Amino acid sequence: MKNYIVVFISVFFLRFAHAQEYYHVTAKSGLNVRSNTDLTSKKIAKIPFGVVVEKIATTNIELSVKDEGKKVKGNWIKVKFYNYPYLISKNHKKGFVFDGFLKPMKNKRLKIKIDSITKQVFLNLKNEQLKIEKVSEKIKDLDSIKVLLKSSVLWQRWHKDSEGKAYEREDAIKAIITENNQKLMFDPFESEVGFSKGYSGYYPEEEILVLEGGHSSDVCLSLKNGGETQTVGNPQYIEMSPKGTYRLNGYFPGQECVSYFLEKKEDREFTFFSELNLWQDYDICYFKQFYWMNETQFIYSKMSYNSETEKEFEAYFKGEVKL
Repeated sequence: MKNYIVVFISVFFLRFAHAQEYYHVTAKSGLNVRSNTDLTSKKIAKIPFGVVVEKIATTNIELSVKDEGKKVKGNWIKVKFYNYPYLISKNHKKGFVFDGFLKPMKNKRLKIKIDSITKQVFLNLKNEQLKIEKVSEKIKDLDSIKVLLKSSVLWQRWHKDSEGKAYEREDAIKAIITENNQKLMFDPFESEVGFSKGYSGYYPEEEILVLEGGHSSDVCLSLKNGGETQTVGNPQYIEMSPKGTYRLNGYFPGQECVSYFLEKKEDREFTFFSELNLWQDYDICYFKQFYWMNETQFIYSKMSYNSETEKEFEAYFKGEVKL
């Protein structure tokens, strides 16, 4: 994000957001956080690309800037951000940003229709579809990862336990350096992020490092652009549509259910498109099986519970993404 040229600013008015609204940063070089609603106010932090923030207040202060020759319009808003996994600011957790470089986590145009089907219908549809098997290479050995990523990941030798005592460890990250030369810092004395043998690993094709956080949660980091878990996902959940327009992705947030989202291919690479509130809307804790039928239709199965027999069973469904 560069070459800012201010075109228009209106009269200030601050209005608090009543419902929780989450956005992710789309500025490849990060998004500046300021103490007030103008470009001359103090810069208090910089939020990396792909990091999720919560909008807590909006204003009617409009702003139009030029970024790489293109005009970007938006407003100043107030956001809350968190020092996880990156250390964004030691002194601030809130500030004002330009929302022209933010996109909502939930795409309002996205609608999903889901219908129950029988096992036989599921099997018939499954047999008609050639499943695209995408098995991403995963490097599981920490020593090998350290050698491979020696110019991209800086490791921290010391950490603190719950009582504040320092101890030596080999898997704590100090910083990552992205392809566009951003140095994204971690707080070695606060972060729970570490390498878990048999679980963590590096996916070279996706350039994603998967670590483990609190409650065995996924911590996924893009070494390409700094994107983090909620917008990067864990490659083990990727399911590609037949023509490669969309792909299903997801991550384990440390609870019993997987959080899923859709990615869309644009300019030869997949980028975050929309989160899928499958648990809240469709009672899908995780997919047992998942198959794309075409670019918008899919079938899947999930484990359900029969309260009468007190047993789990596999249930089958057909879904469609409508845009």
